[in-house]
Amino acid sequence: MKFTIAIISALAASTSADLLGQNEVCGNNRECERDCQDGLYHVVVDIFRLVNFGCSLKPVVKLVTYSNPDCSFGQGDGRPSETAKARSTCDGVAGTLCQRKFTQGDRDVINYCIMLDDNVETFESNYNAIGGTVTDHANGVSYKDAMSVCGNAA
Repeated sequence: MKFTIAIISALAASTSADLLGQNEVCGNNRECERDCQDGLYHVVVDIFRLVNFGCSLKPVVKLVTYSNPDCSFGQGDGRPSETAKARSTCDGVAGTLCQRKFTQGDRDVINYCIMLDDNVETFESNYNAIGGTVTDHANGVSYKDAMSVCGNAA
């Protein structure tokens, strides 16, 4: 066992210029702090039931981003039926429906569905299936930026 640890320690020392990968044996606590990414390590039990320290990798944090598609049925006048359909479809993807009121020709209301980027394709498909149209929107933005299109709550 001492021989195995000596070989592993020698290998770890020879690769100290490069960071070790997940669960690679890293030696003692000081060697692990030096040779593992961000100094993260944990206990590893190998196939021979030998207990050693092995490198841990920092968990990958997925950045949560949002989209805010404009969704309408062509009227754009804030009709209750249009807003109800938009709300129902938006609720189906765990989104938040909001409106912006403005004056532009015969349109004076735009419905927006604020949702996770991962849900945009499903939302568009469901909305198109009931005769709606999804147009201008931002993808990959923070929740605050996605909500910035909202004037007053629907």
